[in-house]
Amino acid sequence: MMRTIFKSLLFALFLGLFSMGKVYALDASSFLSSSVYENEKTGYTAYIDDEEDLLSSSEEEKLAQKLIPLTEYGNVAFLSGRGENDAASNIRDFYREVFYGKSGLIFFIDMGNKEIRIQSGGNFYKTITGDVANSITDNVYVFASKGDFYKTASLAFRQVQGKMEGRFIATPMRWISNFFLAIFLGLLFNFTMLLLSWKQNKAGSRAVLGALQPDIMLEDREVLMTNQSKMRISSGSGSGRIGGGRSGGGFSGGGFSGGGNSGGFSSGGGGHRF
Repeated sequence: MMRTIFKSLLFALFLGLFSMGKVYALDASSFLSSSVYENEKTGYTAYIDDEEDLLSSSEEEKLAQKLIPLTEYGNVAFLSGRGENDAASNIRDFYREVFYGKSGLIFFIDMGNKEIRIQSGGNFYKTITGDVANSITDNVYVFASKGDFYKTASLAFRQVQGKMEGRFIATPMRWISNFFLAIFLGLLFNFTMLLLSWKQNKAGSRAVLGALQPDIMLEDREVLMTNQSKMRISSGSGSGRIGGGRSGGGFSGGGFSGGGNSGGFSSGGGGHRF
């Protein structure tokens, strides 16, 4: 009887520890079975894998319509879930697992890290670079912070399509950041120039004083030599001569050159916390 109770308690403890230490992972097989459209012309597929149930059925249907035009450029997907690491690592590793070597783009909502990410590769990555992904997520993260995940994804995919079609995408948050950065750099530049000017003036003053001092000393030495000459004449001695010189050196500098190249499949992404 006691043994049975002990086993039951041990089993309950094991279940408790397991639930507390539950590890979330993105499921590739579930993702690949969540296709909502396949482009017969290009062979690319659209996926909606909402593991966190952030979208209603009607919202998924509307979002699928926004994914269809993007299958002209590659595989495209909406994904929500939780990974084992930070959001950037989660979606980067997942992209390699499901789309490696293929053109694709995944809009990922990481509910564990409270972050939205865009990861792209191939044809998409030529246009939707890391900087562009950051700009797009900067524009839509505010809707995710309000819990409107359909609007977040819908606007993100609309801006992705606009960039792929060559249209301009406004980035107000980036403009504001660049404005304040430009002001800071301008103030820093002016301060640096003022400091350099002050140091140059100080060095110039020292150089003038240093140039005048040897002439004064030389005149004193000539007077002393004249006095010694007079003393030697009265004692019948000969004459003497004194001389000296000064030399300086130079400095030469070198240069630096470097470069790099990369090959293989290119992919990258960007995101914003909400």
